[in-house]
Amino acid sequence: MARTLPQFIKVHPLDPTDDSVEELIIPSQIDRLIHSTKLPGGFWNLSMDVPMTLNRYWDWRNNRMKFRIQLESALRHVVWEGRLEVIELLTVGRVRLIARGYWSNFGDSYYTGITANAADYSKDYNTTADAIITDMLTSGFHADALQLSTSVANLEAPGVTIDQTYPDEWSLWEVLTDSSRGVLSWPDSSDRKVDLMVWEDQEVHLVARDPSSVDWRVNLELPRRRGVSRFTPRVDAKQLANSVVVQYATTTLTAEETDAASVTAFGRREFVVPDIGAAAGASAQERRGQELAARKDLQQESDTIEVTRLFDVNGREWPLCRVRAGDVLMVEDFAPKSSSIGTPDLDALRTFVLEETECNHETGILNLRLDREGTNILDVLARNKIT
Repeated sequence: MARTLPQFIKVHPLDPTDDSVEELIIPSQIDRLIHSTKLPGGFWNLSMDVPMTLNRYWDWRNNRMKFRIQLESALRHVVWEGRLEVIELLTVGRVRLIARGYWSNFGDSYYTGITANAADYSKDYNTTADAIITDMLTSGFHADALQLSTSVANLEAPGVTIDQTYPDEWSLWEVLTDSSRGVLSWPDSSDRKVDLMVWEDQEVHLVARDPSSVDWRVNLELPRRRGVSRFTPRVDAKQLANSVVVQYATTTLTAEETDAASVTAFGRREFVVPDIGAAAGASAQERRGQELAARKDLQQESDTIEVTRLFDVNGREWPLCRVRAGDVLMVEDFAPKSSSIGTPDLDALRTFVLEETECNHETGILNLRLDREGTNILDVLARNKIT
């Protein structure tokens, strides 16, 4: 089976209601086609190097910025979609086009909010994540800016109230994704991480991270070795925490929450979450529970897994480009099985939620970033109170 699928790259006008095709690009006519998906975000980036005359370059530069790009399989399956945001002249005769997924549309608006004063830009919330995103989609965009679907059918209700006032100068994307205070930094009522993605038809999805089955599997060892060309897992006790306190309202601290089993297994290790900005202690307590759940066990970390072949749970090989962020990957023979292949034991030992995928259609290599990455840069920033 082909490592990647045959594709068509369709170029549509800026207007999301106009489905006409301005141009149809065939992959054999271009070089360095790479697309990625990511959490949060969904369809993330796509880049390709396209042969162009100077006249054609100027036509694209002047007339096609933010046109919509759609990558399809030969069977019309949507592999990626987004909008053109970068046009770079590499050499005379060759241009690099970079498109970003529709998550980028959240960065276009700064929003009038759900406040009594609809003339300002304040974003004062005391509600749940799904209600905040619904308000963004129905009230937060000027009609000339919106490229997202206003459908809320794919928004789960996390059940946790977020009590926050966000700065006027923050875009909607910053409101969603800020690592300390953003809407997605709060868990659901079961302390599960909440993800936002924009997938097909520009529809926004809000889901708690709770996969119920394995999507893909690979193997490391002979004779079944197949698919993995690089995998370097490690564990680091410094990432462990079993007693957690959260700072909120600038100077206030919650009471500590401790996991006794973790303390017995590893000794006590404390962690303070820097100021999350919330005014109410209830919001801070929800955040505390999420942080403890994520840190109480020894956290496996890994840099990118490099994959050249991919199989479903029935052993059938699939094109690499069908994998998306949010899918579940099992490195089947990395650790002893404690359950069937169809029911994952999400202990981060051999089963991973994929937070980022990058498919290189030229080399036939798929790079996967796991839900526990080795660099842990967000923890470094948090410890140094850099947001």
